[in-house]
Amino acid sequence: MSDSPYVAMAALLSKKHRRTSRTKYKPSGSAPEEVEKAPENQPQNPFTEIHILTSHTDVIRTIVPIDGHRFISVSDDNTAVVWSTNSSSPLATLRGHSAPVVCAMPITEAHHDQDRGYPVREQVLITGSLDKTIRIWSLETGDCLRVLQDHNTYVKVLCDSCVENLFCAGGNNLHLWSLKGELLHTVILSGEDVSHILAINDGRIVVAASNSLEVFQVPNTPDILQELEKVKKLAPNHREMILSLEKISGSFFASSSLDGTIVIWNVATLAVSLQLNHSKEYLLDHEYPYCVHHILTVDQKYIFAAVGRGLALFSLTGDCIWRKINAHHSKILFLCLVYNGAFLASCSEDGTIRLWGPEGSKEPPPMEGNTLLGKEVPETSLERLLGQSIVTKEKKRLPWKDDRRRAPSLVLLGECVSHSGAVQRVLSFSDNTMVSYGSDGIIIMWKDGTKEFEVRNEQVRRILHSDIAGEDA
Repeated sequence: MSDSPYVAMAALLSKKHRRTSRTKYKPSGSAPEEVEKAPENQPQNPFTEIHILTSHTDVIRTIVPIDGHRFISVSDDNTAVVWSTNSSSPLATLRGHSAPVVCAMPITEAHHDQDRGYPVREQVLITGSLDKTIRIWSLETGDCLRVLQDHNTYVKVLCDSCVENLFCAGGNNLHLWSLKGELLHTVILSGEDVSHILAINDGRIVVAASNSLEVFQVPNTPDILQELEKVKKLAPNHREMILSLEKISGSFFASSSLDGTIVIWNVATLAVSLQLNHSKEYLLDHEYPYCVHHILTVDQKYIFAAVGRGLALFSLTGDCIWRKINAHHSKILFLCLVYNGAFLASCSEDGTIRLWGPEGSKEPPPMEGNTLLGKEVPETSLERLLGQSIVTKEKKRLPWKDDRRRAPSLVLLGECVSHSGAVQRVLSFSDNTMVSYGSDGIIIMWKDGTKEFEVRNEQVRRILHSDIAGEDA
């Protein structure tokens, strides 16, 4: 990877503590406890090099992963940009929208290739805008393939329906589209705008609008009329706006809201299976101190929740396994497992990304088959993160209730500070790059400085070796 003026090396770490100490903290709800500082010099934080991506000229709405090394960002500057974690320069800038681009997603299109004479599947990108159009783009060339505008309204959210060549779009109404550009069906909504759409099993989607959830059936009958069929309005409603909607497994999905409640729903019955973090005092100071902006599912049976300024880990049995009441100085907006699952990253309105892991953990050693330097690889992502095995309830013992085991917990291992505003989202990629975007309008790629230094040294060594070999010839 080539050097650029946007690369900052390990000196970045020395500035982190000063930023934290200057942050003002206004308590809400219960009496505050002190927010801990990151460890001195942060020896376990690998993200010591940053690349600042500056293609956009206005507010960034979101960033969405495409594959193991590419992602797309969309902005109020009416563009979408495709990036690779291997470069600080855009792979492609998608121009054509005449108003802010607010959502995007990759999707696989299946079609018959006349030149090749057989069916092919290729990935395309879809963008939705406030200009009342949806555009489908070639991921390979960056060309706009189709412009969809029959819906005649703005689009805020997109969702792969999991039915071949069909997708859904939501705004003030709900639309079913084919990738050929045909508007197949529109569901007129009388209430608030659609905020989330989640595909669950058997061609069903869950649609969130304000504090309510409805389930629709996506048709898988290409030879007859294709319309969305309403299956059920889920009850009870959340008390406040839904902030996160995530699939846990083939059997459960979860929703969380401004009131702090996390509801686990049964996919088969579409009924409430469990409620977590329910508080009667969610309106304290009218600041919603217990709101859950994001939930992260792990191993199909555990949930990390961003509860106000804090973090919590729940199991689907209803146990709260671990909780950190004040993990940040302001509300946490997003959670992600990063660096091959070695850290839980939390990003916040306070402008920081914090890295959580097991006490005494070190940089993950290289993988060798099914072992880590001769030791067995942890069975699950959560075990890897916690640094200890988890004995499931099915084995008649819970680790946090076993006196011979230390209770599972995470400690603060590092803090990444370069954004000047709230950090909205974090993504993780297969090369251990972490990517974030914030309200400051910039995207940052966080790299392992030590490994990047080694890569550049190896590139220089090869160039020198090639030059010497050329002179000898």
